[in-house]
Amino acid sequence: MYHPRVFETKQLVGGIFIIRKCDQSMKLVEEWYRSTDHLFLFNDDPSTIKNDPSFREHRHDQSVFSLLVKKYGADIIPDETYPPREGLPLLAPFDKILITAAAPKIPEKLWAQLKVSGKMIIPLDESDGAQRMLRLTKKRDGSVKQEKFDTFSFVPMLEGKTQK
Repeated sequence: MYHPRVFETKQLVGGIFIIRKCDQSMKLVEEWYRSTDHLFLFNDDPSTIKNDPSFREHRHDQSVFSLLVKKYGADIIPDETYPPREGLPLLAPFDKILITAAAPKIPEKLWAQLKVSGKMIIPLDESDGAQRMLRLTKKRDGSVKQEKFDTFSFVPMLEGKTQK
């Protein structure tokens, strides 16, 4: 079972996953989904087989996803290279961008990565301290069509914060 391509590489960290739809990625996601039928992979039950001597601790679904990404040879872009608030410019443009942290304004770097007619969902700070959920559509000329929804409470989007 030991293979250097699997065991001698870093594990993926949970966070943002951008998956381009193709046959290979569909197989990866299907297998990841089917793996949830095996609860022992995701809970703290003791292993049923002997662990590799280098094994330190179980990371549950993150471990399963890491192994499947390696099995299918998916390309991985490390978080240190592209902090989430800056998006993934090498993979742009995107049809949709969903932001789950309140921003003081529309993030320009993310807006630039949106396709024409693409949509961005974002909780945006308002002057009264509330956060309003917006659906923004990028027009052909680059301008914004804005739809406002209810107010919510989200964690703030922080500048210059990345995990190392």
